[in-house]
Amino acid sequence: MKKVLLDFIFDQTLEGGITQTAPFMGIQTFGPSNNAGSLGWQLVLPIIVLKYMKYYGMSIIEDKRISVSLNRHLNYLLKFDYEYIKYCCLGDWGSVDTVLINNKETPPDKEFCSAAMYLIVLQSYQKLAVFTKGMSFETEKLEEKIRYVKEKLIKEYYNSKGYFQGGSQSSYIFSLKAGLDKEFPELLQKFKNQIREDDGVFKMGIFGMAWSYEILDDQDLIYQWLTRKSYPSFYSMVSNNSGALGEYFKKMDGSSLNHAMFTSYSQWFISALLGIKFDQETQESTDLLIDPYIPDDIEFAEGTLRTIHGEIGIGWKKTQEKTMIKAQIPSTINYRFSKEFKVNSKTIIDSSWLIEAIKR
Repeated sequence: MKKVLLDFIFDQTLEGGITQTAPFMGIQTFGPSNNAGSLGWQLVLPIIVLKYMKYYGMSIIEDKRISVSLNRHLNYLLKFDYEYIKYCCLGDWGSVDTVLINNKETPPDKEFCSAAMYLIVLQSYQKLAVFTKGMSFETEKLEEKIRYVKEKLIKEYYNSKGYFQGGSQSSYIFSLKAGLDKEFPELLQKFKNQIREDDGVFKMGIFGMAWSYEILDDQDLIYQWLTRKSYPSFYSMVSNNSGALGEYFKKMDGSSLNHAMFTSYSQWFISALLGIKFDQETQESTDLLIDPYIPDDIEFAEGTLRTIHGEIGIGWKKTQEKTMIKAQIPSTINYRFSKEFKVNSKTIIDSSWLIEAIKR
C-alpha cells in the first residue's frame, strides 16, 4: 500500500495535483489543471493515507515525503473556485445507467456527483487533520471551503422530491458519502427503496458501488446483489467476458474488458462475511467487533486479515444444531462479539486469543 502511495507522490504535478494513471491516460480526464487527473483521482492520496493509518499505523505520516505531498495537494485543491472545479470529474464512472451524450460516456446525475466528489475529497482531508495535528494543514480555510461547498450543493441540486438532481442510485450514494444525510436523514431509506424498485440491481458506478458496501445497513440487499445471476450482475459479466470483470456491465465501444475497478466487493467479504469490523473513526484501532453476516445458503466461511497488531483469523461453520465461530485474535486487540453470539471458550497461545463462540 505504501508503495502505491509513493508511486502517486512521485508523479505528483508541480502544482500539487495527482495524475490519472488509468489506461488511455490523458483522455477525458476532466482534470482541474494540466496533467492532473479528475477529482476521483484526487481522492486517491488522502484515502490511501487514511486506510494505511487505520490498519498499519500512524508511522505513515512521519515520512516527510508523504507529509509534504499531502500539504501540497490540499493547498492545490483549496485554490480552485467551486464553480470551476465542480466540473472536473467523471462522476460515478461505470454505472449501469451510463448513456452516450455527444459520443461521450456520461454517468447519471454527473453534475451533482462531480460537485459532491469535491466535497468528499475535502472531507477526507478534514478527517486527516484530526490525526495529523503536527502537519501544517490550513484547517480554517479547509473548514470554510467545506461549509461553502455543502451549502452550494444543497442549494443547487436538492429538490422538493427529496433527492439530489435526478434521484439516481449514484446521486443517493454520493449524497450519503458526503454526509448530506445529516441535513436529510431520510436519504438512506430512500436509497434502499430505490434499489428495491430497481429489482435489487446496484446501478452505481465504481465509486458508488464501493461506498454502498460500507454505508448500506441491509446485508441481505448486498448479498442478493452479489449473488444475482441475471443481467446486470457480476455473474453475467464474468460469464460473458471470458472470466474477467469489465469496465461496464454492458460492453461499450472502447471499454476495457479486463478491469479491476469493480472489485470493491472484496472489502465486504472481510467486514460482512467474516465480520471483522474495526472502529471506523479510530486510526490504528485496537477495538474490534466480530459480527459476521451468515446467509442461509452458505455453510461456512473462513479467512484472515493482516493488521499492525498481527493476523486476525475468523471462521464460522453451520451444523444441523448450531453455528460455531472460531477466532484467532492478537492479544493487543480489544475484541467483542455481537449480541447474536455467546463465547464458549477462550485461551491465549503465543500472544493470540483462541476463541470459540456459538450463535444464540
